[in-house]
Amino acid sequence: MPDQKKSDLLRAAKDFPHRPGCYLMKDGRGEILYIGKAKNLKKRVSSYFGPRPGGTKTEILLTHTKSIEFIITANEAEALILENNLIKKRKPRYNIHLRDDRSYPYIQVNLKEDYPRIEYTRRPIRKRPWETFGPFVHGARLGEALRVIIKSFRL
Repeated sequence: MPDQKKSDLLRAAKDFPHRPGCYLMKDGRGEILYIGKAKNLKKRVSSYFGPRPGGTKTEILLTHTKSIEFIITANEAEALILENNLIKKRKPRYNIHLRDDRSYPYIQVNLKEDYPRIEYTRRPIRKRPWETFGPFVHGARLGEALRVIIKSFRL
């Protein structure tokens, strides 16, 4: 990567906040090449411009990167969910797609049923009459919450 371009990107990274969030690496046309998450955006993005950026794939990514943007989240869990959703929606060229295709848990209710039931799912139906809540980060905690709701409201 040319030194001028590297220094421009590093200068931009130094203005990033010490907060959790996602970063988007874009090419000259504004197309997203890579989406990543970080507990500390400034540290994570600055690490790309150190002595060892992370391998051949990363070096090639950086040669195509013209700008880096960020989205701040309230915590690391939100960053993880946002990253997952952005990758699924945008399908950036340099993100590795996970083979197991695990997803986050959701709660769904079919409003067409006479007695709608609460359902736990990892593949939500995003059409009417389904009402969808989520995604949730921890499946086990969601299961506990559902048990309490079902017991409390005698569902």
